[in-house]
Amino acid sequence: MSARVKKTQSMPSSSQASCVRNASQPSSSQAKGSSKHLSQEKGKSQSKLPQKNSTDVSSHTSQSRNDDDDEYLPSGSSQASKLSPAELEKMTNDTVAYILSQDYRKSMLRRQDIASHAMKNHGRCFNTVIAKAKEVFSEVYGLKLVEVERKHYFLVNKTLFPEGTLNLPEHIRAQQVLLLIILSYIFMLGKPVRESHLFEFLESIKIVTKKVNEVHPYFGDVRKLVTKDFVQMHYLTYQRFQDSNPPFAEFSFGERAIQEVPKRKLLEFVCKVNGDDKADLYFTQLAEVKEQEETLHSELADSAVRNNSA
Repeated sequence: MSARVKKTQSMPSSSQASCVRNASQPSSSQAKGSSKHLSQEKGKSQSKLPQKNSTDVSSHTSQSRNDDDDEYLPSGSSQASKLSPAELEKMTNDTVAYILSQDYRKSMLRRQDIASHAMKNHGRCFNTVIAKAKEVFSEVYGLKLVEVERKHYFLVNKTLFPEGTLNLPEHIRAQQVLLLIILSYIFMLGKPVRESHLFEFLESIKIVTKKVNEVHPYFGDVRKLVTKDFVQMHYLTYQRFQDSNPPFAEFSFGERAIQEVPKRKLLEFVCKVNGDDKADLYFTQLAEVKEQEETLHSELADSAVRNNSA
């Protein structure tokens, strides 16, 4: 589904909303090479992507938050009613511009920061303005502004894996392929994966070795991407268990992956790699796919009703 861009006055450019989320399906020769390695390891239980695991996906661990950051922002809309249409439009555009300008960081934005930078002395209008901003992101940019962890926001692309090929920089495509492989592995496992097990899997398909400071010719610094970059982008959640004996760490789906990555694409990728023709062989994962799609369809229907009644 591609977003239809509407012309709007004084609206910031959508070029600021690029990077990993503008993903397409892997099609480069390097990506095919990675899939080839995955297929070659099919006979090895350690290397092959897990199948038919009935374990439910574990809940991801939320980042700690400071609930006192924005206590000065009440939820009432009485002040919003005092704004003129022009003032409300300007405040909405300023909010959209600020969020887009910060999106390259791929980090969550605090409600307090959005209010102080885009709304100045009108913090009590936050709920009204942010609702208008969500409409702009959806209708103009094809993006979804998501609220998580109570009063934290980030943008996701509603079409992370569009059909066709995008002219993306090679290093961005490489990141997308690596992320697809990792998320598929976690998805098929059905629970968070230990850091040691994840890197054993990546080593088995020739993406990493035991060398220190290794740089892959296609994927780059894989260990940094996995343990730092993807975590900062909220595609992965990285949790340490220091009190265990021995200590260990786990990876699971991050908030951005939960919101942005279609599980059907992950299942289709696994079927392609493992040479399976039917996705219904993976009954547990297929149930999760259907649940995610039903939720999305329900949200789209609710949105259509709201737009028709507006």
